[in-house]
Amino acid sequence: ALKKFGLWDQVEARSVKVRGRRDWNPSSPPEGEVSLRDEKLVQTVILPRDKLVGVLHQYILQNYADQVELNYGFEVEPVDFSYGKQQQALVQVSPCGKDYESGDVFCIVEGCTHVAAPLLVAADGTVRTIANAMQALDEKRSLLQRLVSKGFHVKRYDDDNQRIYKSIPFKLPKEWRPDLNYSARTKRFNFDALPANNKGDYCGVLLLRTNDPLAQANTDPKELRDLLDEYVPQFSELITNATIDAVAAKP
Repeated sequence: ALKKFGLWDQVEARSVKVRGRRDWNPSSPPEGEVSLRDEKLVQTVILPRDKLVGVLHQYILQNYADQVELNYGFEVEPVDFSYGKQQQALVQVSPCGKDYESGDVFCIVEGCTHVAAPLLVAADGTVRTIANAMQALDEKRSLLQRLVSKGFHVKRYDDDNQRIYKSIPFKLPKEWRPDLNYSARTKRFNFDALPANNKGDYCGVLLLRTNDPLAQANTDPKELRDLLDEYVPQFSELITNATIDAVAAKP
Protein backbone atom coordinates (compact mmCIF):
# COMPACT_ATOMS: atom_id res chain seq x y z
CA ALA A 1 0.00 0.00 0.00
CA LEU A 2 2.83 2.41 0.83
CA LYS A 3 4.47 1.68 -2.55
CA LYS A 4 1.17 2.14 -4.37
CA PHE A 5 0.78 5.67 -3.02
CA GLY A 6 4.43 6.60 -3.53
CA LEU A 7 5.25 6.65 0.18
CA TRP A 8 7.51 3.66 0.65
CA ASP A 9 10.81 5.42 -0.15
CA GLN A 10 10.11 8.09 2.48
CA VAL A 11 9.14 5.47 5.08
CA GLU A 12 12.13 3.25 4.29
CA ALA A 13 14.53 6.20 4.59
CA ARG A 14 13.40 6.66 8.21
CA SER A 15 13.39 2.95 9.05
CA VAL A 16 15.99 0.50 10.31
CA LYS A 17 16.38 -3.04 8.99
CA VAL A 18 16.32 -5.77 11.61
CA ARG A 19 18.07 -8.87 10.30
CA GLY A 20 17.64 -11.16 13.27
CA ARG A 21 17.36 -11.59 16.99
CA ARG A 22 19.60 -12.04 20.01
CA ASP A 23 17.71 -13.54 22.88
CA TRP A 24 18.40 -14.48 26.48
CA ASN A 25 16.19 -16.86 28.44
CA PRO A 26 16.76 -18.86 31.65
CA SER A 27 18.29 -21.77 29.68
CA SER A 28 20.40 -19.82 27.15
CA PRO A 29 24.20 -19.38 27.39
CA PRO A 30 25.65 -16.17 28.88
CA GLU A 31 26.16 -14.65 25.42
CA GLY A 32 22.56 -15.35 24.44
CA GLU A 33 21.30 -17.06 21.32
CA VAL A 34 21.46 -15.36 17.92
CA SER A 35 19.11 -16.25 15.07
CA LEU A 36 19.53 -14.55 11.69
CA ARG A 37 16.97 -14.45 8.91
CA ASP A 38 17.81 -15.68 5.45
CA GLU A 39 18.91 -12.69 3.37
CA LYS A 40 16.70 -13.95 0.51
CA LEU A 41 13.56 -13.50 2.59
CA VAL A 42 11.72 -10.22 2.97
CA GLN A 43 13.55 -8.13 5.58
CA THR A 44 11.82 -6.61 8.58
CA VAL A 45 12.08 -2.83 8.81
CA ILE A 46 10.98 -0.89 11.87
CA LEU A 47 10.37 2.73 12.76
CA PRO A 48 8.72 4.58 15.65
CA ARG A 49 5.02 5.20 15.10
CA ASP A 50 5.44 8.99 15.32
CA LYS A 51 7.83 8.89 12.32
CA LEU A 52 5.28 6.96 10.27
CA VAL A 53 2.54 9.39 11.30
CA GLY A 54 4.83 12.29 10.38
CA VAL A 55 5.43 10.90 6.88
CA LEU A 56 1.71 10.31 6.31
CA HIS A 57 0.83 13.75 7.67
CA GLN A 58 3.29 15.52 5.37
CA TYR A 59 2.21 13.47 2.37
CA ILE A 60 -1.48 14.29 2.87
CA LEU A 61 -0.76 18.01 3.24
CA GLN A 62 1.37 18.04 0.09
CA ASN A 63 -0.92 15.93 -2.11
CA TYR A 64 -4.47 15.88 -0.73
CA ALA A 65 -4.93 19.11 1.22
CA ASP A 66 -8.01 19.93 -0.87
CA GLN A 67 -9.59 16.51 -0.17
CA VAL A 68 -8.48 15.45 3.30
CA GLU A 69 -8.83 17.63 6.40
CA LEU A 70 -6.70 16.67 9.39
CA ASN A 71 -7.86 17.68 12.86
CA TYR A 72 -6.13 17.04 16.17
CA GLY A 73 -7.30 17.53 19.77
CA PHE A 74 -11.00 16.81 19.23
CA GLU A 75 -13.45 14.37 20.79
CA VAL A 76 -16.02 12.70 18.53
CA GLU A 77 -19.29 11.40 19.96
CA PRO A 78 -22.07 9.76 17.93
CA VAL A 79 -25.48 11.42 18.02
CA ASP A 80 -27.49 9.45 15.44
CA PHE A 81 -26.81 6.59 13.02
CA SER A 82 -29.83 7.19 10.80
CA TYR A 83 -29.80 10.93 10.42
CA GLY A 84 -31.88 12.62 7.72
CA LYS A 85 -33.29 11.23 4.50
CA GLN A 86 -29.96 9.68 3.52
CA GLN A 87 -29.69 7.79 6.83
CA GLN A 88 -26.26 9.19 7.62
CA ALA A 89 -24.14 9.01 10.74
CA LEU A 90 -24.28 12.24 12.75
CA VAL A 91 -21.44 12.95 15.19
CA GLN A 92 -20.68 15.77 17.60
CA VAL A 93 -17.14 17.12 17.41
CA SER A 94 -15.81 19.02 20.46
CA PRO A 95 -12.44 20.77 20.81
CA CYS A 96 -10.40 19.38 23.71
CA GLY A 97 -7.46 20.58 25.75
CA LYS A 98 -5.25 19.29 28.53
CA ASP A 99 -4.42 20.59 31.97
CA TYR A 100 -0.69 19.89 32.06
CA GLU A 101 -0.48 20.16 35.84
CA SER A 102 -3.13 17.52 36.56
CA GLY A 103 -2.95 15.66 33.25
CA ASP A 104 -6.75 15.83 32.92
CA VAL A 105 -8.32 16.23 29.48
CA PHE A 106 -11.25 18.61 29.14
CA CYS A 107 -13.56 19.16 26.18
CA ILE A 108 -15.57 22.29 25.38
CA VAL A 109 -19.08 21.12 24.61
CA GLU A 110 -20.30 24.69 24.00
CA GLY A 111 -17.87 24.97 21.08
CA CYS A 112 -18.93 21.74 19.42
CA THR A 113 -20.03 21.27 15.83
CA HIS A 114 -22.03 18.50 14.17
CA VAL A 115 -20.91 16.54 11.11
CA ALA A 116 -23.03 14.13 9.05
CA ALA A 117 -21.38 11.48 6.88
CA PRO A 118 -22.53 8.50 4.78
CA LEU A 119 -19.51 6.52 6.03
CA LEU A 120 -17.97 6.74 9.49
CA VAL A 121 -14.71 4.90 10.19
CA ALA A 122 -13.82 4.79 13.87
CA ALA A 123 -10.55 3.51 15.34
CA ASP A 124 -11.29 4.51 18.91
CA GLY A 125 -9.38 1.73 20.69
CA THR A 126 -10.39 0.38 24.07
CA VAL A 127 -12.58 3.43 24.77
CA ARG A 128 -15.01 2.12 22.11
CA THR A 129 -16.97 5.37 21.99
CA ILE A 130 -18.55 4.59 18.62
CA ALA A 131 -18.97 0.85 19.17
CA ASN A 132 -20.64 1.32 22.55
CA ALA A 133 -23.06 3.84 21.03
CA MET A 134 -23.92 1.39 18.24
CA GLN A 135 -24.62 -1.32 20.79
CA ALA A 136 -26.77 0.99 22.92
CA LEU A 137 -28.79 1.96 19.84
CA ASP A 138 -29.23 -1.66 18.83
CA GLU A 139 -30.58 -2.59 22.27
CA LYS A 140 -33.46 -0.16 21.72
CA ARG A 141 -34.71 -2.09 18.66
CA SER A 142 -38.00 -3.93 18.85
CA LEU A 143 -38.17 -7.71 19.13
CA LEU A 144 -39.42 -7.94 15.55
CA GLN A 145 -36.47 -5.90 14.29
CA ARG A 146 -34.13 -8.19 16.20
CA LEU A 147 -35.69 -11.24 14.58
CA VAL A 148 -35.39 -9.74 11.08
CA SER A 149 -31.74 -8.76 11.32
CA LYS A 150 -28.90 -9.87 13.54
CA GLY A 151 -28.09 -7.42 16.31
CA PHE A 152 -24.86 -5.55 16.94
CA HIS A 153 -22.86 -6.11 20.09
CA VAL A 154 -19.33 -5.60 21.33
CA LYS A 155 -17.47 -8.77 22.26
CA ARG A 156 -15.45 -8.15 25.41
CA TYR A 157 -12.74 -10.40 26.79
CA ASP A 158 -11.44 -10.45 30.34
CA ASP A 159 -7.91 -9.08 30.41
CA ASP A 160 -6.56 -11.70 32.79
CA ASN A 161 -2.88 -11.47 31.84
CA GLN A 162 -2.18 -7.77 32.09
CA ARG A 163 1.25 -6.22 31.63
CA ILE A 164 2.48 -2.67 31.94
CA TYR A 165 5.51 -1.32 30.13
CA LYS A 166 8.18 1.25 30.78
CA SER A 167 10.36 2.35 27.87
CA ILE A 168 14.11 2.50 28.47
CA PRO A 169 16.43 4.22 25.97
CA PHE A 170 20.06 3.09 25.79
CA LYS A 171 23.00 2.94 23.39
CA LEU A 172 24.61 -0.25 22.14
CA PRO A 173 28.32 -0.89 22.67
CA LYS A 174 30.33 -0.95 19.42
CA GLU A 175 30.81 -4.72 19.56
CA TRP A 176 27.04 -5.35 19.44
CA ARG A 177 25.24 -5.53 16.09
CA PRO A 178 22.93 -2.51 15.54
CA ASP A 179 20.53 -4.48 13.30
CA LEU A 180 19.17 -7.04 15.76
CA ASN A 181 16.15 -7.29 18.01
CA TYR A 182 17.52 -7.82 21.54
CA SER A 183 15.33 -9.50 24.12
CA ALA A 184 15.43 -11.28 27.46
CA ARG A 185 12.81 -13.41 29.19
CA THR A 186 13.04 -13.85 32.94
CA LYS A 187 10.79 -15.27 35.63
CA ARG A 188 9.80 -11.78 36.74
CA PHE A 189 9.70 -9.68 33.57
CA ASN A 190 10.45 -9.50 29.85
CA PHE A 191 12.75 -7.00 28.18
CA ASP A 192 12.64 -6.23 24.47
CA ALA A 193 14.65 -3.70 22.48
CA LEU A 194 14.63 -2.45 18.89
CA PRO A 195 16.83 0.10 17.12
CA ALA A 196 15.66 3.72 17.00
CA ASN A 197 18.13 4.62 14.24
CA ASN A 198 21.25 3.36 12.47
CA LYS A 199 23.59 4.90 15.05
CA GLY A 200 23.17 2.31 17.81
CA ASP A 201 20.44 4.11 19.75
CA TYR A 202 17.90 1.58 21.02
CA CYS A 203 14.50 1.73 22.65
CA GLY A 204 14.01 -0.98 25.25
CA VAL A 205 10.67 -1.93 26.76
CA LEU A 206 10.43 -3.40 30.25
CA LEU A 207 7.26 -5.52 30.58
CA LEU A 208 6.08 -6.14 34.14
CA ARG A 209 2.99 -7.65 35.70
CA THR A 210 0.59 -5.00 36.93
CA ASN A 211 1.00 -6.05 40.57
CA ASP A 212 4.80 -5.85 40.46
CA PRO A 213 5.98 -3.16 42.93
CA LEU A 214 8.32 -1.72 40.28
CA ALA A 215 5.45 -1.38 37.81
CA GLN A 216 4.19 1.65 39.69
CA ALA A 217 5.14 5.32 39.35
CA ASN A 218 7.80 6.98 41.51
CA THR A 219 9.50 3.76 42.58
CA ASP A 220 12.97 3.52 44.09
CA PRO A 221 15.64 3.89 41.35
CA LYS A 222 18.04 1.69 43.36
CA GLU A 223 15.51 -1.14 43.43
CA LEU A 224 15.07 -0.86 39.67
CA ARG A 225 18.84 -0.91 39.15
CA ASP A 226 19.20 -3.92 41.45
CA LEU A 227 16.45 -5.73 39.52
CA LEU A 228 18.18 -5.14 36.17
CA ASP A 229 21.58 -6.06 37.62
CA GLU A 230 20.18 -9.34 38.88
CA TYR A 231 18.23 -10.47 35.82
CA VAL A 232 19.69 -8.64 32.80
CA PRO A 233 23.18 -7.33 33.69
CA GLN A 234 24.07 -7.27 29.99
CA PHE A 235 21.48 -4.49 29.52
CA SER A 236 21.79 -2.84 32.93
CA GLU A 237 25.38 -1.78 32.28
CA LEU A 238 24.22 0.05 29.13
CA ILE A 239 21.60 2.16 30.96
CA THR A 240 22.70 5.42 32.57
CA ASN A 241 21.78 6.43 36.12
CA ALA A 242 19.83 9.41 34.79
CA THR A 243 17.74 7.06 32.66
CA ILE A 244 17.15 4.73 35.62
CA ASP A 245 15.89 7.71 37.66
CA ALA A 246 13.53 8.76 34.86
CA VAL A 247 12.19 5.22 34.28
CA ALA A 248 11.56 4.66 38.00
CA ALA A 249 9.49 7.84 38.09
CA LYS A 250 7.42 6.96 35.03
CA PRO A 251 3.76 6.05 35.51
